[in-house]
Amino acid sequence: MFYVKECFNNVEVTVDITEDNVFTRCPVCGEEIAVDLNALFHDWDSNLTNTALLCRDCAKEFMEVDDDGE
Repeated sequence: MFYVKECFNNVEVTVDITEDNVFTRCPVCGEEIAVDLNALFHDWDSNLTNTALLCRDCAKEFMEVDDDGE
């Protein structure tokens, strides 16, 4: 089992990482996004430090941009 550990006001808190409690924020709009770590790391070529995920709306806008950037 993997978990995160943090100290708050001299109290150590640990939380198990499960498929229901991993989230990130869209770097464009800030929307909270649930993350499936199994899907994200299925190819073992990703890492949490350099990985950014777009929300559905921002990803859709990004995909609609043509080759001229418009």
